[in-house]
This record gives sequence, C-alpha cells and structure tokens, in this order.
Amino acid sequence: MTVLDDRTAVAPPTPLPALPDRRRRRRTALGRVARMTRFELTMIFRQKVALMSILLAPATAIGIASFTKPVDDAAWLSLLSSMAVLVLILAVYTTTTSTVVSRRENQVLKRFRTSELLPRQMLFSLAAPYVLVGIGQVVVLTAAYQAMGAPSVARPELFALVVVATTVMSVLAGFATGTMTANSERVQFGVMPIMMTGLVTSIMVLNPGLSDNVRGLVLLAPYASSSDLAARALGAPADTFATPAVVVDLAERLDVSASLLMTGANSLLLAFWCLVFVQVARSKWRWEPRG
Repeated sequence: MTVLDDRTAVAPPTPLPALPDRRRRRRTALGRVARMTRFELTMIFRQKVALMSILLAPATAIGIASFTKPVDDAAWLSLLSSMAVLVLILAVYTTTTSTVVSRRENQVLKRFRTSELLPRQMLFSLAAPYVLVGIGQVVVLTAAYQAMGAPSVARPELFALVVVATTVMSVLAGFATGTMTANSERVQFGVMPIMMTGLVTSIMVLNPGLSDNVRGLVLLAPYASSSDLAARALGAPADTFATPAVVVDLAERLDVSASLLMTGANSLLLAFWCLVFVQVARSKWRWEPRG
C-alpha cells in the first residue's frame, strides 16, 4: 500500500490475470488422461476375474494348437486367425463389459464425472488399457504359434491393422453390452450372444467344407470378417476364403479381383459393426446404476 499523505492511502493496481497457456492446458489434459489410463491398467491386474480371463485366453488358444497339431501351413494360418479372434473376445470383450458394469454399479463412473476429466477423456482412459492388453495378447499368441511351427506372417502391417481394428471393436462391443446389462450378476448372460456368435462364425468362415454362399452369409456376423481379414493378412491359401457367387459376378462386371472385392467388403463390415456398437453405447449409456 502506497501512502500519499496522512489522509490518503491508495492500494497498488491489481495485476491482470495471466492468459491461459494453451500448450500448458493441452499437456495437463493429456497428463490427466495418461494418469487415468495407467490407473485403469493397474486395476486390470488387481481384478481376479479380469486377470484370469487375460491369462486363460491365450493359454487356451495355445492349448488348442497343441491338441489339434496342424499338419501344414494352411492349417496353422487358419487356426491362428480364428484363435486371435477368440483371444480378443474372451480377454477384451468380456472383460470390458464386466468392467463397465461394475464401475457403473459401484458409482465410480458417477464420481469420475465430478473430476477434471471430460466424459470422452474418461471413456478413452477406460478403453485404452484393454486395447493395449488385446494387442499384446495377439502378439504373444502369434509368437507362440510360430515357435510351435506356424509360418511367419506374410503381411505384418496388415495383420497388425486388423488386430488393432478388431481390438477396438471388442472394446466398443463391451461398452455396448455393458450399457444394456443391469448388474454384475447378469454379465455372463449379457455377453453370451455376441461371444458365442463370434467364436462360432470366426471358425465357420474359414472352413472350406462349407459352401461359399453359406460362408458369405456368416461373414455378416460380428468377428467373422475379422477372422477372414486376419487370414488374408497372414497369407492363407485362396481356398480358405469364401467368395460368394454374387461377389464373383460383381467382380467380373467391375473388372477387379474378387479377392480384392472381398477384402474391401470385409473391411466395411468391420467398420459397420464398430459403428453399430458405438450407436448402441451412446443411446443406452448411463453413468449411474440402472434401476
């Protein structure tokens, strides 16, 4: 305080507030998301059910390979494609569903809404650890199969892209199923339709004993297109894949390869199911326990 004379006292001018630094604010938001992601990742390994699913899924796939003992490269690649999908269903989809339901039931999601995290940041932090876990499990499974006699991946970059896309779809499917599951006691029933459909169709679509038209219909189910795309990226022979008559006719009219057309169709189907699960999750999502 500055004293002018005995009668007048004037306070010093109040400094203007500093303008927020956009870079600092952005780093702070990223830091919050990173901290929340690390927390969710550690929580996965503290939950006995989630940890059991994560460990048993690749162990089951490796055990199936040891029991069936594929005799040639085509059998190995077909098995790896379907078992990679199995791992993502059992370890990512079911675990994500269980986590969403339990967090909502325990009102953890509701409490987090009062934190500095935005809703989309919180959901990203919840989903990211399961994407990382799913990718890591497929890497371990692929390495184990190659050590057991499977051939090397023909196109690693495409296989990695399929694995990442399927893992993201599994997380989105877990969010969608979790929104429609009332409580933790009903999780095992809530995941059953998608889980059984995915496990069965991912094997059927690569079975040359079925007709191409039947396998073409199977491709419409979730996870079937992922199994087909994974087999193509791994380098499986042409007779492994379904090419319905309608696709053959369309390929001749467009003067393109039927294999290329099927790859594009399967990619669109994978994107379609991702959008379906996103729409279901957005329309049914609740932050508080369901009544």
